[in-house]
Amino acid sequence: MIFLAWLVLQLLCCYWAGEAAKLKGYKDLGWLILGFLFGPFALLALCAMPDLKSQRFLKLMAEAQGIDVDAPPSAN
Repeated sequence: MIFLAWLVLQLLCCYWAGEAAKLKGYKDLGWLILGFLFGPFALLALCAMPDLKSQRFLKLMAEAQGIDVDAPPSAN
């Protein structure tokens, strides 16, 4: 019975990690595997990862407004 509960938890974490990775712009297969192997710890690690899709979108918006995003910030 305990093994079945553990397996269900691992499969749920596997699914959730894959879906969250897709939403953040990461490859979902690797996160599916990590979600199964490490369960909730993989979900916590994924929550700490930056959102790649929004970073790309914000960079495109800044470049469209003429802001040089690759330049180092000025020290004022």
